[in-house]
Formats: sequence, structure tokens, C-alpha cells
Amino acid sequence: MSEGRSWEEEQTEQQKAELYRSIADPRFSWEYVRDRSGCRRRTLAALALLAALAIVAAVGYVLGRLSSLDFVCTSDNRGKTTCSVFVQQRLPEGCPPNCSEIDLSQANLSGADLNRVDFSGAILSRAELRGARLIRAKLNGADLRRADLRQATLIEAKLLDANIHRANLGRADLRRADLEGADLSVASLFEADLSVANLRGANLAGADLVGASLREANLREADLRGADLSEASLYETLLIAADLRGAILEGADLRRADLCETQLSGARLQGAWYNNTTRWPTDFDPDREGAVFQY
Repeated sequence: MSEGRSWEEEQTEQQKAELYRSIADPRFSWEYVRDRSGCRRRTLAALALLAALAIVAAVGYVLGRLSSLDFVCTSDNRGKTTCSVFVQQRLPEGCPPNCSEIDLSQANLSGADLNRVDFSGAILSRAELRGARLIRAKLNGADLRRADLRQATLIEAKLLDANIHRANLGRADLRRADLEGADLSVASLFEADLSVANLRGANLAGADLVGASLREANLREADLRGADLSEASLYETLLIAADLRGAILEGADLRRADLCETQLSGARLQGAWYNNTTRWPTDFDPDREGAVFQY
């Protein structure tokens, strides 16, 4: 403390000195405040520009998605039509026609025209292929597990050794398709058309084949254990050495079918049709199992 000055006077002098320093500080000058206002305006302008760019990008994205919208309509057995809107999947360059070995798992290809496209070895697990057209497409060794192929057209398609486990092929058209060695276990083939298809050695264990058409199909050595073939058409179907243990064949048409060497233990044949050209395993009595003779 300075000589002759009280503590209060000393504090007052210090406060005055600090006030003078504050007034002299350029940050508190009018020019500085004006510069800060200009900086704030520039900041706000930059933020507005960024917001505008974000809006333009969002609008462009939405328009791009809308341009790729497509729809597919399907009809049930009562004539009711249901239409579904979806975004068409953008395929990699060169696909189609060559889509072999690529990963399209969970892709949405509903209603797509994929005739003659090569999907050999491709991964299409859980893919949406409802109503897709795959006439003469190559799907050998493809992974189609849990794929949705309802009402898809697969006429003369190649599906050798394909993995179609738990896929939905309800009302699909598989006429003359080649499914030799394919895994269709627990798949849904409800009212599917497999006429003249090659299913030799295929795994159809637990499959839903209710009302399916297997007329003149080749099911030699196929695994049909526990499959539901109720009301299915097996007219002139080749079932030599097939495994039908525990299968449901109630109301199925087995006229002219060849079941030589077929395993039928536990199979349910109540109401199944057969005629004098149906060939049964040795010592098998169809009447005792509830089958009905038809001329």
C-alpha cells in the first residue's frame, strides 16, 4: 500500500486503471463490433447456402428414387388383384446378361425381365423376385434361400444344384425347368407348375406341394420325406426310388405314375387316384392305404 493512501483509495485507483485499459482495448471499439457483425452475417449466409444445398440434394435423391419406382400386380385364386410398388434394384455394370457369382442378397427384382440372364453361382438369398420373368435363365448353383419367387416365370430355367431352401415359389411356373440335385427342402411350391420338370435327386423334404402340378416330371431318387402333396397332380410322374416316407398324398393324382422301388412307409394316400397303369412297389396294396382306383 502506498504511503499516505488508505486501502480503499488504493482499490479505487486500481478499478479506474482497469476501466481505462478496457476502454482502450480495441476489441471494445465500434470498428471491432462492426467487423464482428459483418462476420456474423457472412456466417449466416454460409449456413443458409449449406441448407439450400442440402435441400437440393434431398430433392434430387427423392426424384431419383421416384424415377426408379415400379410396380407388380398379382392375382389370387379368387380373382383378387394386388399391386405392390417397389424401387427397382440397380444392377452392377454388365448385369444383365452376365450376373454370375455376384451378391444380390435381399435385392428387390420383383417383376423384372431377366429372361436368359446368367445367375450361375449368384447369391440371391432373401431376394424379392415376385412375378419376375426368368425364362431360360441360368441359376445353376445359385443361393436362393428364403427368396420370394411367388408367381415367377422360370420356364426351362436351369437350377442344377441350386440352394432353394425355404424359398417361396407359390404358383411359380417351372415347366420343363431343370432342378436336378437342387435343395428345395421346406420350400413353398403351393400350386406351382412343375410339369415335365427334372427334379432327379432333388431334396424336397418337408416341402409344401399342395395342389402343385408335377405331371410327367422326373422325381427319380428325390427326397420327399414329409412333403405335402395333397391334391397334387402326379400324372405319369417318374418316382422310381424316391423317398416318400411320411409324405401326404391325400387326393393326389397318381394315374400312370411309376412308383417302383419307392419308399412309402407312413405315407398318407387316402383319396389318392390311381389306375391300372400306376406302378407300385412290390407287395404294396394301395387299396389298403386308402387310395381310390380310377379308370
